[in-house]
Amino acid sequence: MRLAVLWLLFVPQANSQAKDLDVLSAIPSVEWTRSLPGKRAGGQFHTERSTPVVHGELVYVGASGSHALHAFDLDNGNNVQDYPAEAAVYSQPVFTGGALFFSDSAGYTYRYEIGAKTPTWSHFSGVPIGSNPTLAGKAVLVATVDDLVFSLDTETGKPNWRYQHPPDATRKSELTLFGAPSPVVRDTQALFGFSDGALAGFDLETGELAWSRQVGEGRYPDLIATPALQGDDIYLGAFSKPFIALDAAGMTARWSIPYGTAAKAAIHNDRLYLGGSDGKLRAIDRITGEQAWVWDSKTAGALTEPQVAAAGIIVTSSDGGVYIVSTATGKLAWEYEPGHNLEGVSAGAALAGKRVIVVTNGGKLISFRQISVDGPPSDWQDWNLD
Repeated sequence: MRLAVLWLLFVPQANSQAKDLDVLSAIPSVEWTRSLPGKRAGGQFHTERSTPVVHGELVYVGASGSHALHAFDLDNGNNVQDYPAEAAVYSQPVFTGGALFFSDSAGYTYRYEIGAKTPTWSHFSGVPIGSNPTLAGKAVLVATVDDLVFSLDTETGKPNWRYQHPPDATRKSELTLFGAPSPVVRDTQALFGFSDGALAGFDLETGELAWSRQVGEGRYPDLIATPALQGDDIYLGAFSKPFIALDAAGMTARWSIPYGTAAKAAIHNDRLYLGGSDGKLRAIDRITGEQAWVWDSKTAGALTEPQVAAAGIIVTSSDGGVYIVSTATGKLAWEYEPGHNLEGVSAGAALAGKRVIVVTNGGKLISFRQISVDGPPSDWQDWNLD
């Protein structure tokens, strides 16, 4: 297995692309706080990498100190269900019908029926997995941190196909980033990104390699940010540089800008919102690539995937906190700093209606909720048990 830099450089991908901005139209306040299950790692390297995902009335999230995917009540933060795993869970679950799928850092992928205590099946890849699986019909697509990608049957968990991307012998740095983008489906192809900066398309049914296009440059050309699709365009970036818009038909670049990213860009109308690996948030015209504004978090950490809401752009920093930035001006409208023990929010924020859910590196799951102009809702609970 190839060498890897610290997990601190890995930024999970969140669910993105807000289309309905009738969410979070004003500044939120803390609704409830819960400690994540499991042990706390000592020292400055503790980090929580599991981005929360809201499904129904529950918040699903992994924890670095436990071997399970945890489900919390959205209204009060109570831990109501655990889905056991063999190691820490950094990926988000994906859902279909009455089942959920997720992967763990030991290299297992699981199918659970929602509410079940044991998995329907599990598959062992032998390589740690940090990115989210992707559903494609009767297949679940998975990318590992070591450039191994594969397709599993959703009903049985048996492999449909697998592909091991060859190492890059010309790479300038011996270290690669410990992460991978989530697979993306476009038409009849599965798109995967690799540590040498290559984006490749595979036939969904057979796994046959259809094409490969070199994207990443610099010391860390790694593609760990999930590509964003819009019409005939593919928007993606490498950790060091660049960020580009690809014409899907010919895989040619329509434009390219010299900025890196560790997270998927958010698309809203004709703009892209890009959380940079340099700690800066940029608003970019997705047609021309021109920059409308840039906001500097003044942190050394990579920014996570932005979430677009009526109140502004929500983004977090692995070396900072939670921020809301004006979509019109790029000015900071609101911020929250963890302010305890190990600061930083390495995982992206989950946007659910009037709520924003985040996990801090100090092991806290926090729900922020918009307060209406008529006062707090009747079910408001401002709990902080620690």
